[in-house]
Amino acid sequence: MLNRTSPDDNLLVKTTGGRIWTGAEASPFVEAILVEKGRVIASGALSSIESQLPGSLKVLEIGQGELAIPGIIDSHLHLAEGAKALRTVQLTDVNSQELFEKRLASFSATLPEGSWLTGRGWDHTLWGGELPTWEWLEGLEPPRPVFLARLDGHMALVSQLAMELAGIDESTPDPPGGCIVKDIQGRPTGILKDTAMELVQPPKREGGLLKQDFISGAKHLASLGITGAHDMWLPMEQLSTLRETCEKGELPIRLRVAIPAHERADLVAYVHEHGCGNEWLQWDMIKIFLDGSLGSHTAWMLQDYTDAPGDRGLVVTNSENLKRQVMECNAANLKVLVHAIGDAAVRNALDVFEECGPGQYRIEHAQHIHPEDLPRFSELGVISCIQPIHLADDARWLEDVLGEERARWSYPWATMKDAGATLAGGTDWPIAPASPWLNLHTAITRETNDGKNPGGWFPEQGIGLEYALKMMTQGSAMASGEGDCLGKLAPGFWADMAILNRDIFELPSSSLLEVEAVSTWVAGKQTEMQ
Repeated sequence: MLNRTSPDDNLLVKTTGGRIWTGAEASPFVEAILVEKGRVIASGALSSIESQLPGSLKVLEIGQGELAIPGIIDSHLHLAEGAKALRTVQLTDVNSQELFEKRLASFSATLPEGSWLTGRGWDHTLWGGELPTWEWLEGLEPPRPVFLARLDGHMALVSQLAMELAGIDESTPDPPGGCIVKDIQGRPTGILKDTAMELVQPPKREGGLLKQDFISGAKHLASLGITGAHDMWLPMEQLSTLRETCEKGELPIRLRVAIPAHERADLVAYVHEHGCGNEWLQWDMIKIFLDGSLGSHTAWMLQDYTDAPGDRGLVVTNSENLKRQVMECNAANLKVLVHAIGDAAVRNALDVFEECGPGQYRIEHAQHIHPEDLPRFSELGVISCIQPIHLADDARWLEDVLGEERARWSYPWATMKDAGATLAGGTDWPIAPASPWLNLHTAITRETNDGKNPGGWFPEQGIGLEYALKMMTQGSAMASGEGDCLGKLAPGFWADMAILNRDIFELPSSSLLEVEAVSTWVAGKQTEMQ
């Protein structure tokens, strides 16, 4: 690992009309902070710091209307997939079959003959709820294999050619934890749910191309004021490329990566030989899926879906297997990250954590929770890693799927907070935009994308600005076990910060969407942005 700080890396950050928010309880706003070798060594009034100034230092002025904050740490995203989304077809705004087919035809025309067409973001609720089929893709000229992930990443539409290449036909059984949707005659429709999506494999980007994705994705995040991120699904085969990229100093932000559960034995061996990383890159987390998503009707629920009697979603990992995997991770001192969206999945995860005893536990998403389980997060020391930005989309149709009573306990952030749970904030990019400010806006207002909830969807579950910001800084730092060195601009903490063009503490919530990062700093050095 290259030394990214040197003895002369001294920085004074001072206000000249703007403000500095440290995130520290004792002194949330200060006039200045002093940085030495990448860490804050003093904060407070400028007059109290001037006596400590070294002979040589750089000065960063926070000008009129600007605000310096601890850098945002996105606790849940997918770095390489996010970079891929920046260069593939996007369908998030498509609201009809006609526009769907037109968008794909236009993008397909830019691709070399024989290459795959990949993309993401479609949402069948925008055009009335009908799932697309492979026939929607038959107009492409020339024909090509197609893989299009739904908005939530738990369902995909694939072309007939892609299914032929994968050997999927009427006789193909559903894989464990997945579903190949078939019509009334037993023929695959082109829709694959959860683990069934793995049956179709577009060509992987490896070596230099994968490295480009890591760099471009990280620069995009840095441009938003993000100084650290937790990558939720890094296969072991990609870890060496990521390490090499980081060791050359080519990644502008800190990364913490989660390895897929089925590769946990490989990770244990790797950690035994190489350790768990350092302050820039760490690989000590295991990701386990319990269910899918609500939008795909694959979230594991305690009761039937209101709009689909008899359907309670998918169980991707049963209790027995989950317990075995958690015990193995605990024995290896690895952090356990469990994807659980439905209330049955959340309860199952909490039950297993309780049975397995003390560990480093996170539940990713925790969107729909039975009220009896809300206090258990605090009682068991389980961190809830949430993505407020998902509510803006899901709440448009959530009551139709779950009914009003269960919907009331969906995304119950305020109740979780009041019950003592530690919340960490992320975006799930590219499932949703990586914008921290859109995420912050939704956490506070609980407004939906369709504009039909101007006062907020179950607004009593919204959380205030300061807590939401701490959730996206300190909460995320705690989720990686680094609450003592990341997430604040206080003495002893790394000088990771974002300089914003607007003071968010003086803005109405509606103006949060206008916020931009003027510059982003990691360990006291300005990062490259894209």
